[in-house]
Amino acid sequence: MKRPLVIFGASSFAEIVGLYFARGEEYEPVAYCVDDEFAVSPEIFGLPLIPLSELPAKYSPDETAFHVAVTYTHLNRLRLRKVAELKALGFSPASYVSSAAYVDPSAVLGEHVFIFEDNTVQPLVTIGDGTILW
Repeated sequence: MKRPLVIFGASSFAEIVGLYFARGEEYEPVAYCVDDEFAVSPEIFGLPLIPLSELPAKYSPDETAFHVAVTYTHLNRLRLRKVAELKALGFSPASYVSSAAYVDPSAVLGEHVFIFEDNTVQPLVTIGDGTILW
């Protein structure tokens, strides 16, 4: 059974992230989440759009993972800040590694990474937290 996943973000990148996670084996996207002032509709990309302040009441942090799907806005500081906020609420970060990517068994992956297809992570490489390889 796939673990429920909330995706933070409402951009086209968030939509792409949702599609990839849905096709994977570990997580099932159940909602998108944004800061309260950006929750302008009840739904986006076919799933509920939840204001951040309401997230813990709607989804159990013990059962639900998250992925922050924002790109390099403010030199990645926004993504790092949102990861920290969601972790502080008790949610755990989810990573995605495409089955069409090669990750050497000796490579070390940080948390909250997203690796698209056709990437090669060579032997003895360390990929830091929050890294996106597109």
